[in-house]
Amino acid sequence: MEILVAIMIEDRSGVGNLEQIFSVPGIDMVLEGAVDLSKSYGVPGQFTHPEIVQAVQNIATTCRTKRVPFARFHAIRNNLTIGKSKMFRPFC
Repeated sequence: MEILVAIMIEDRSGVGNLEQIFSVPGIDMVLEGAVDLSKSYGVPGQFTHPEIVQAVQNIATTCRTKRVPFARFHAIRNNLTIGKSKMFRPFC
């Protein structure tokens, strides 16, 4: 049996505490919670808002540094385009 430990970063405090979150051993994958993330920044549904783009970029950079896959929900409009432009690797 194999177990995958995936966490979701879905608010401003999660983005602000990435180092503490990643200090927990055993994280296999990180997901963004774009809808809740945008709400926590006060720009609900504005996934291309500069603060949201920067927050997602911070998550992705930390994932790359920690060598943990970062999954984005490409069904959300513009995520795939933004992801390709920032060199994110789609997970699925």
